[in-house]
Amino acid sequence: QQCLSEARERLTVARSDGMTTEAEETVARMLIKGYAVAVELGVTDRYKRWMEKSLLEKMADDVQHLVGASIMQKTLDKEEPVATAARGILTMFPAFATFSIELFNAKAGSVSFASALATMECRPTRPFNDNLATVFEAYNEVYSAEVNKIIQGLRAYPKGELRQRVVALATELAPHAGQLNQHCAKFGLLFGLVASAWTYLSCLGKGDFQERKSVLQPHNTQVLGVCRLMGLDEAALGNHLIQINTGEGKSVALGFTAVLLSLLGFSVDVVCYSSYLSERDYQEFKQLFQFFGVEHFVTYSDFDGLSSSILKS
Repeated sequence: QQCLSEARERLTVARSDGMTTEAEETVARMLIKGYAVAVELGVTDRYKRWMEKSLLEKMADDVQHLVGASIMQKTLDKEEPVATAARGILTMFPAFATFSIELFNAKAGSVSFASALATMECRPTRPFNDNLATVFEAYNEVYSAEVNKIIQGLRAYPKGELRQRVVALATELAPHAGQLNQHCAKFGLLFGLVASAWTYLSCLGKGDFQERKSVLQPHNTQVLGVCRLMGLDEAALGNHLIQINTGEGKSVALGFTAVLLSLLGFSVDVVCYSSYLSERDYQEFKQLFQFFGVEHFVTYSDFDGLSSSILKS
């Protein structure tokens, strides 16, 4: 409570003096330290509610923006625990959503698809083919065009037309779901439209955007991961085990895979060791599942939940 009172006082004095930088950096450091402690104690939900009510809701929008900018700088800190906590803060609080998206997109642009493809390792090794590059070319062409429409104006965006195109493509591909490697361009188109819907839905309620960097976009590593899970470079869809490094977006890759499989007629179980993480990831993609009407075909659970479901069936 004393720290919060201090923070509010610093910000008030800073605004009246016109010297905001030091005060906002101090508040940013306080938020980051508090977040790290909350994670350690397992009380992040309580921390979020408390800080929003006690501090963030009482900040003017311009001050929130400057505090967010200070936290954004801390994501580059040489001390990894500080950088990790800063990224957690940006993700946790809606007040810093713009910075969270820019941070996500900075990662998205840091690795090209060609680079990700070149560094991908497969075991056992398999002959190289250009299927994945073909998928990405089709994906990127349609996704870039749709994102440009989104930036031009959310209200005018043809969401109904997009949904119809996805349903038509999925219906066409469903009979060939086990051998998508023979339909790479069409699958790339389907994937690009689904990703466009995800970006569109993430923008709702946040006003119009003027720059592509300000809208949520998939990482190229995530796109590659989805294509591998869907067996685009193999003779048939089969069992896969893929590894995506920490911070590269496993939950996003799995969410897209779940949407695509359900659109193609599969029932999907997405399973995690943690019920909390499973529920969090489901909520992140719930709106997209509902947008395409596949929410009843996708189930998120922990290992115990999946085991119980199998036993009951």
